[in-house]
Amino acid sequence: MSTTSNLTVTRGLSELNTIKKRISKLTQGTTFLSTKVGGHAWRDHVHETKSNWQAVNDLMDRYTQIKFAIITSNASTRVKVGEETYTVAEAIAFKECLQHKRALLLTMREQREQTDRLVEQHNNNVRQKLDRLLEMNFQRERKTDEGDIKSISDAYLKNNAIEVVDPLGLDRQISKIDEEIDSFAKEVDFALSESNALTRLGGPDAEVWVNPAWSPADNGGATCV
Repeated sequence: MSTTSNLTVTRGLSELNTIKKRISKLTQGTTFLSTKVGGHAWRDHVHETKSNWQAVNDLMDRYTQIKFAIITSNASTRVKVGEETYTVAEAIAFKECLQHKRALLLTMREQREQTDRLVEQHNNNVRQKLDRLLEMNFQRERKTDEGDIKSISDAYLKNNAIEVVDPLGLDRQISKIDEEIDSFAKEVDFALSESNALTRLGGPDAEVWVNPAWSPADNGGATCV
């Protein structure tokens, strides 16, 4: 069984995909069990079955060897995404977290739009009702007192004013999350691809810096971006 020390992560990932296809092809194409009548089988597959069985197990062992090597590498190799430094494993986890951030952002934006429409609709209804109220109160009067109209209008608008309850400062949070997603998503794929191409599995250079100017500064632990 060959080792992984000369494989980069990129080649390791590629080999994993190839192995999966080979395992699937061998598994589907192997006769593991059959019958025979009168001592005669419809096809002699004994040698082929044993050969394929050994090949499948060898491939599974190789797959596990490479997979474990990649997991170990990802836990120690560091990459820089934006202004933060992560292990590859953290960066991958953060990337997966983006789907939750995007769902959150979508809900926040939808609620902002719904609330804006509700406020606009409410204010239009209030204005229409106020116009009818003023018309009923002053249509018979030859001389309209502007002071009375203002007094009634101000009181009516105040009593029917709609207020948006916004404990988080939603527009600010939307802008912040949108920027976080855009910044991380734009950098993470490039950083991971470059790191995977440079990092060798199990070799002396298992920890590779995409930029030699970086230092493994503590970024305060893993939190979803």
